[in-house]
Order: sequence, then C-alpha cells, then structure tokens
Amino acid sequence: MAKVSLFDRTLRNEAALGAYYTDPTHARWIGQMCRGPGSGEVVSILEPSFGDGAALDAFCEGVRSNSPDAKITRFGVELDQAAYENARSMFDYSLNADFLEGIRVSNNVFGCCFANPPYGWYGEGQKIRLESKFVEKIGKYMKAGGLLVLIVSITTLQLESFERALLARFTPEYVLKFHEPEYSKWKQCVFIGRKKPSFGYTRQELEMFASGMDPERLRLIPENFTGLKYEIPESDPDAVEIFTTEKFQPESVKEWLNQSRLFGMVAERAFMPAYKPMEIGNPPTPLKKDLLYLTAIAGGGAGLAGTEGKDLHLQQGFVKRIKSVRIEEVKGKQVDVETEMSAISLNIVTDTGDVIRLE
Repeated sequence: MAKVSLFDRTLRNEAALGAYYTDPTHARWIGQMCRGPGSGEVVSILEPSFGDGAALDAFCEGVRSNSPDAKITRFGVELDQAAYENARSMFDYSLNADFLEGIRVSNNVFGCCFANPPYGWYGEGQKIRLESKFVEKIGKYMKAGGLLVLIVSITTLQLESFERALLARFTPEYVLKFHEPEYSKWKQCVFIGRKKPSFGYTRQELEMFASGMDPERLRLIPENFTGLKYEIPESDPDAVEIFTTEKFQPESVKEWLNQSRLFGMVAERAFMPAYKPMEIGNPPTPLKKDLLYLTAIAGGGAGLAGTEGKDLHLQQGFVKRIKSVRIEEVKGKQVDVETEMSAISLNIVTDTGDVIRLE
C-alpha cells in the first residue's frame, strides 16, 4: 500500500468541499503594493499551493506595473494533479507534490513567497493548523529580508498558535482584509511581512500583533495603492540548487529530458550503461582469461556490477600511460633510455555510497 501523507489525507477527506482559489483581482491589487528589484536584477518567487495559477499571475502583473523591467522566475508546487497539469506552463519550475512532506528545496534562497495555503487542521490529531505548517516550511526556504504575501483567514490570524509560528519567522508589515463579497466567503486577509534574520519573537510583539487582529479595525486592500511600495529583494534563481520531489519521479525526468535540447549531453552523464565485460573495444592488454579483470578495470566493463542486495556497485576503470627515463650504459657510453608503462586504477562506488579507489 502506498504511503499517503497527513496533508494528502486531509485534502482527500475535504475534497468534496471543492477548491477555492485566491481572487485574481485582489491578488493584482496586492501586487500593485509591491515592486521588484532594479533593472537587470532577478527575483525568485515561490508559490507553495498554486491551484489554477491565476492568483500568482495577477500578483506578478501588479508587481510589474511598478517595475516593468523586473525579471521574475516562478517556482510552484501543487498537490492536485489535475490542477498541476492545467497550470504548470505558467511556472518556470513546478512540482506535483505535497509541499509539507514531499519536496526538497534549498534553504534561504527565495526573495518572495506568494501563498494561499489550504485552510484546516493538519492530520488526524486536530492540534496543528495547516496554515502553521505551511508558514514553518516557507520560512525555511526564504532569504532574510524576503517578502511574504500570505492569504489567510482572520479566524486563523486570531489563533495564538498560528501567531507564534508566524511571528517567530516574519516581521509584520501590514494586515489587510479582502473586499465584500469575497471577504464573506472565507474571511480572507493578506499578511505582508519580512523574513527575520533570526528565529524568535518577544512577548510584546505577540501582544501587539494579537491586539490588531480585530476584523472591524482592519483596512481593506486598496484598489489603487499610492503609498510606499514594498520592495522585493533580488534573489538569483541559480541559488535554488535544489527544487525537487522527495520521492524520485522517473517519468517526470524522462519527459523533461525528451523536451530538452541538452538531452544528449545529460543522458551521457546521467545514465550508467549496463555492465558488459565482454564488450571491451580495444583493450590495452591481451584478452586472455586471466586478464579479464584487468580489461574491465581498463574501461571495458564500466558500469553496474555485482548482484542487487549483495554486492551491487558502480565501477569505472582507467588506464594512464606513464613515461619514464633511466640512464643505461651502452657500449661504454651512458645514454637515456625512455620506457612507457600502463598504470591501471579502479574507482568503485558501493550501494552504501562509499567510494573506493584501487590502484
């Protein structure tokens, strides 16, 4: 039986309620409150639950209204396969996976995160909010000073457990609520904050934030924001060295390779041929029965060798020609005599990851 994550089970249990995505109009208004880095600089934006992708698209449109030269690279994760397939083309990099338990991502790299995580309780214990778990993960992946745009209900914002998770990682800039009739659906608000350089919060921070979470006192998201724009710091997408699923998905890799112009080069480096000691080409030593091992070392048997579960390993042999000069006496005269020999070495990678070099 396949393992199903707690987050996955929660979504499956609540699937009958349907998917509710962020209103693109509000997302565009929020984007108009922000601006990207200067001309020529790049920002990487993370969307951990992108749904149909329309909200992030509208947010980026709003950002570009203030910084038309901003170069935005989009990274997205979506668990629902149908939604993922429909919206994946809107992202530069995308994963069909469980954001909470199914991905591996470089830490401290994203300059911005636009997130509308699913609402509800995490798992079967009913003790931790899904929104809190998303905030914990997002905090790991964002760089210090990065801008978080978090769509969440006022009900969740009023929970002390969520406030603790949020304030330990982000410094609040603003909390605004959605317009009617959108607000009446899920009591949605937007939290705008900065990733803290260090983890933690003070009691005063918690009390001040909690006292401001009165829906009657929260201002509406402005349709035409005229104040100081929230700067999104530069974040090079090349810094995101890891952005992959926790579990290897060979079909996704195969699809990517087939579409890539680098297929030949990648295939040559990524795939190890089967172990075939008899297909040796032109061995540097005579092919005799007692020399088959040396032939394999010399490159004729490069690849997987051994038996799975016992001694399976990767091996690659190398032959290096070494020249040397010695002095010999010939007919009473000392002359330099040059000799050449083969130095044979074998590199072995065991199934436990140990690397062994035999010379």
